[in-house]
Amino acid sequence: MKENEVREILKNSDLKITPQRLEILNYILSNNHASAQEIREHVSKKVSSVSFSTIYYTIDKLIDTGMIIPITLEPGVVRYDTNPDPHYHIICIKCGKITEVHIDPFEKFSLEELKKNGFEDILGFEIHFFGICKKCSKKV
Repeated sequence: MKENEVREILKNSDLKITPQRLEILNYILSNNHASAQEIREHVSKKVSSVSFSTIYYTIDKLIDTGMIIPITLEPGVVRYDTNPDPHYHIICIKCGKITEVHIDPFEKFSLEELKKNGFEDILGFEIHFFGICKKCSKKV
C-alpha cells in the first residue's frame, strides 16, 4: 500500500500521523494475523522507539473503524486480521502458519438454531481448524 493511502487510513481513524503509527499500520497490512508482540519487534527495528500503549491505541482505533478484527488462534495471544469478512482459519501445528479458509459458515447450521437457545443477537463466531501444512508434512 502506498504511503499516502496509509496516511489517509490513519487520518480517517482519527490518529495522529507519526513514524511509529505509519510503521505499525504498514506492518499490520503486510503481515496479516500479526500479534502486538510481533508488531512491536518489527516497529522497534524500523523506528527508534515504540511503546505498547501506542501499538494498542492504534490497534483499537483500527478495530473501531472495522479495518482489522482481533482473533485468538492460540491461548493468550491476540492476533489482528485484516480481512473483516466471515472466514475461518487453519493453523499448522508444526510451524504456526495461518491460512484463511473461505467456506460457507451456514452450510450446516443457521442463526435461527442459535436464537432458539435464548440468544437474540449473534455478534460473531470463531472456528479454527488445525493440521499440518504441506511444507511441514514433507519434513516428516
